[in-house]
Amino acid sequence: EIMPSLVGSEMCIREDGAQRIINYLNASLDRQYDISSNLHSLYDYFIRMIIKAKIKMDAGIINEIIPMIDGLGDSFQEAEKIVHKK
Repeated sequence: EIMPSLVGSEMCIREDGAQRIINYLNASLDRQYDISSNLHSLYDYFIRMIIKAKIKMDAGIINEIIPMIDGLGDSFQEAEKIVHKK
C-alpha cells in the first residue's frame, strides 16, 4: 500500500493538477463567510507544501498533506449529506 501512495505523490510533484485544483478551490471561496478565511489559509498551506515538494523533489512532503486533504474531502462530503437532508 505504501507504493501506490508514493507513486501518486511523485506524480503530484511532476504534474500541476493538484496545485490547479487547490488554486481553483481557493479562488472560488466566498469571502463573506468566516470559514473562507480558514479554508484560504489551509489551501495556501497545501500550495506551499506542493511547491516545496516540487523544488526538493520530495514525495514525502506530499505524503504529509494527503491525510489533511482526504480529511477535508470527507468533511465536504458530510456537509453535503447534511445539506441534502434538509
